[in-house]
Amino acid sequence: APATPCCNSSPATAATARPSPSTSPWPFRASDWEVPESIDYEWVLRTIAENKSKYDVIIVEGILAFDNASLNAQCDLSVFMEISKDTYFERRRLETRWGKDPEWYLKYVWESHLKYGQYPKADFVLSGETEISEAGLQQIIQKIHPAIR
Repeated sequence: APATPCCNSSPATAATARPSPSTSPWPFRASDWEVPESIDYEWVLRTIAENKSKYDVIIVEGILAFDNASLNAQCDLSVFMEISKDTYFERRRLETRWGKDPEWYLKYVWESHLKYGQYPKADFVLSGETEISEAGLQQIIQKIHPAIR
């Protein structure tokens, strides 16, 4: 069976520029993207099911990736990246893809990460404080797909 890992890369992930919920091709329902109700999990699950036979690996990531039990049940492997509050704020203040985010918003995203972005059990827990070692990356690759070397 194809591997379907779920990855939560950081508390501050966004896929693209933010389209309005009514015209979005993405599975977002609301303007507040930091709560589980903003994600159309039925669409995400349907998209995974439609693509499992086409791909060996499907990656699902974001602060809300681990909040839905049905989505978690689809994962063959889970990777969680831990990051400290200080590192999060430092990196977010440097991020300017959509302009400078106000301080209140950075705090709100961090609080949402703490509330919804935690996973009690992950196959791999990585530190977002330092670079991932080659050995650590190889261990993950071997777990995802034994044929990848």
